Amino acid sequence: MWSNNTITRRGSLITRGREDLNVVIVEPPAKTCNCFRLTKKLTCDPPSVSIDQRFRLLPHYSGVCCSYDLTTRDLTGSVRLYGMAHSGDDYLYSTGRGYVDLAADETGVWVIYAAAGDHSHMLVARLDTEMMSVTGTWSIAVRHADYGNGFVVCGVLYLVHDETARHGAALDFAYDLHDRRHVEVHPDVTFTSPYQLTTALAYNARDQRLYAWDNGNQLTYPLLV
Repeated sequence: MWSNNTITRRGSLITRGREDLNVVIVEPPAKTCNCFRLTKKLTCDPPSVSIDQRFRLLPHYSGVCCSYDLTTRDLTGSVRLYGMAHSGDDYLYSTGRGYVDLAADETGVWVIYAAAGDHSHMLVARLDTEMMSVTGTWSIAVRHADYGNGFVVCGVLYLVHDETARHGAALDFAYDLHDRRHVEVHPDVTFTSPYQLTTALAYNARDQRLYAWDNGNQLTYPLLV
């Protein structure tokens, strides 16, 4: 799994799944690669967000969000996400075997995760990344496992129902996290999966693009924000 740097101009960060300790940074514009090896084994779900030189990981079973410094190769902080599903079949999306997703936009870093034992609610937490603490939590009534993926732009959570639609799928769920209310999405706003299996979506506020992992292909979508 890869994540594009959300703040600085340092390049994309790539991991190879839950068991791999290697992190590869692809530097623009020459696409040179630097490899880092994590000193502590954190069995983690693929989603990650990079802020400055730090790389955030989610251990798979413990329900804890951790920050990892790529410069010093140190684990620098952690915060527990209460109420998070982290075992069994309470998966967040229909596309994978993960319980959590990470997002960063203009307003902060968000953790999107499945509620333990509750298929009809999704939980969203906003993180203070300096103190590694939760500053707010939202419980949103939605059957999240019916959706293939999600992302946050300008404080609005969007969910994509059909992650395989080659010719465009409606963004039929949007929730304003600041106003705590559902918002209408124009029917002309759709999401396209040209390779018909989008398993990861992430918004980058720096270049205002949506980054996707579609059936083994890294894609970018420019947005009008």
